[in-house]
Amino acid sequence: MSYIAMLFPTHYTEPVPILKSAWNTLNPSKPHQKYNLICVELGHRRCKTALIGASSDTYNMEFTKKFLLDSTGDFFGQTGFVKFTGYLKNLKKELEADKSINKIDGLALSLCCPVNSQDGRIDNSSEYFEGWESMIREKLNEEIGEEDIIIVNDAVAFALGCQDAVIIKKLKLPTLCLTLGGGIGSAFIKKGKRKAILSRSSYFVESFEVGHIHKEWSDGFYGNPHQLAGQHFFEWAGTQTDWNRVKKKQEFSQRIAWIINSIKNEEGKDFSSIVIGGGRSRDDFIDRNTLINGLSPKITNLQVKSDTYLSLQGAARLWLQKFHYEEDIPELVDGKI
Repeated sequence: MSYIAMLFPTHYTEPVPILKSAWNTLNPSKPHQKYNLICVELGHRRCKTALIGASSDTYNMEFTKKFLLDSTGDFFGQTGFVKFTGYLKNLKKELEADKSINKIDGLALSLCCPVNSQDGRIDNSSEYFEGWESMIREKLNEEIGEEDIIIVNDAVAFALGCQDAVIIKKLKLPTLCLTLGGGIGSAFIKKGKRKAILSRSSYFVESFEVGHIHKEWSDGFYGNPHQLAGQHFFEWAGTQTDWNRVKKKQEFSQRIAWIINSIKNEEGKDFSSIVIGGGRSRDDFIDRNTLINGLSPKITNLQVKSDTYLSLQGAARLWLQKFHYEEDIPELVDGKI
C-alpha cells in the first residue's frame, strides 16, 4: 500500500480538514505546474499589467510581459467597467495569439477599492467605481471567458507580495503595509492559525480601510487620508509656487506619519513594523527622516519597497493558493469589505 493510500483510503474522494495540507502536498493529481496568469493592478492613476509565469513549486515569478497604462481614467465612472473588460478581453486575445504563450490559465486582479476576497464582491460606492457592478467575477467570466479569477484589494495584494519577499523575515509581526498612490491603501500581516502550503508560513493578511479617518490640516485642508495624501494633495501642492521639491517631500512625509499614527493611536491597531510601497513610495516623494521623526510612538523598523510589481506577485500567489492548492481564502486573507 502506498503512503498516499495509507493516509487516505481509496473510498475517500476528499480528505478530512485536518489532513488537507498533506493531501494537497502529496496528492498525485496535483503535480507541480506552471501557469500563465494575466495579473492586473488597477490604481487610481495607473494600471499595471503583467503576464506572469507562476510556478506552483517555487517563490519565483517570471514576468513574461509587462504593460503600463499611465492613465486609468477611462476605467472609472459609469462606462469604466465596460472599457476595463474590453481591455482585458483584447489583451487576452493578443496574448493567446502568441505561439510562445498559447493559453491563459487565469486572471488575478488587484483593485484600489475594498474587496471581499472570498466571493470577489467589490465596494462600488466610491466615485471611481460607481459604474462597476459589485459582483464582477461572474461578469468577467461571461465577458472574457475566464473561469479561474481571483480579485483582491491592492493593499492586501501588496502585503501578500511582501510575504514572498525576504523582507518580512526581517520585520516583527504584526506589520503594517501601506500603499501610496492616487489613494492610500493599508493592510496588516499577522501571525496566522496555520501554515499555508505555498508559502510554508503562517501569515494572515487583514485589510484595513483608512477612509473614515479625518483631520483638518494646518493649511486648511480637511479630509481623509486619500484626500490629504493622495492625488488631491499632489494636485494642490503643484499650485504652491513657493514650495520646492524638498518642501513637498517633507509635507507629504508628515501626512504619511499622521496616517500611521492615526491607525495606531486612534484606531488602536497594534503593529511593530511598517512596509511602505506603491507608486509614491520612491525617494523623490518620501523624506525618510521626516517620516520616522513624525511617528509617535517611534517605530524605526520601517522599510520602503518601491517595487511597483509586488502587488501583482501577491495577487498571483493568492491565485495559486486558491486554484492549485485549493486552500480556503478566509484562512489566508481577511475576506471582509
